[in-house]
Amino acid sequence: MELGINYLMNMSKKFKNKHYKQPVLDVYRPEDIMEMKTITDGYLVAPGRSPIEFTCFSMREMESDRLIFEIRKSQDEGDVCTTQSLTRYDLTPEFLNIPTLGATVEFKVGPEPIQELRMIERHFFKDKLLISHDFTFGFCIPNSVNSWEHTYEFPTLPLHVRNAMISEPYFTKSDSFYFANSVLILHNKAEYSFVSK
Repeated sequence: MELGINYLMNMSKKFKNKHYKQPVLDVYRPEDIMEMKTITDGYLVAPGRSPIEFTCFSMREMESDRLIFEIRKSQDEGDVCTTQSLTRYDLTPEFLNIPTLGATVEFKVGPEPIQELRMIERHFFKDKLLISHDFTFGFCIPNSVNSWEHTYEFPTLPLHVRNAMISEPYFTKSDSFYFANSVLILHNKAEYSFVSK
């Protein structure tokens, strides 16, 4: 099956100040995120340097163990690791047929230990919550390089929702919230297109 993936990534350079809005709360915790009913309008953390730096992200189809894509941080990006990023994925409609995906994330930890690293990721089509994922990594040693594997299980979408997601590119969006010791430290956003190539 040809997915026709075209991965485009913009690490904060273009988006960080444009989309940052002063958060309602000084500190966001997991329970605050779980109460949100829609995609965020901007970022919930101020622009700055993140205590973790992502160096690789790969995704595979679980049933066949087929690698869908892998992205590694290029050397010319340097050591900049920011608290905000926007990623845009251009996928084909066939991607919506995959029920289970396996993801592997590699990341570096800064000089301070993280007692518990947790990610909450919420996917929306317009203002409708499609699915919410909650993953916990656990303790992270200072100055360490780590690999984090998790599984995404997606519900079967009603045909009218699936067709709308295909016909309206980039209205499918996600917020990924990363917490260190139950405090939000990093907020990434993504937009998805499912258009035939």
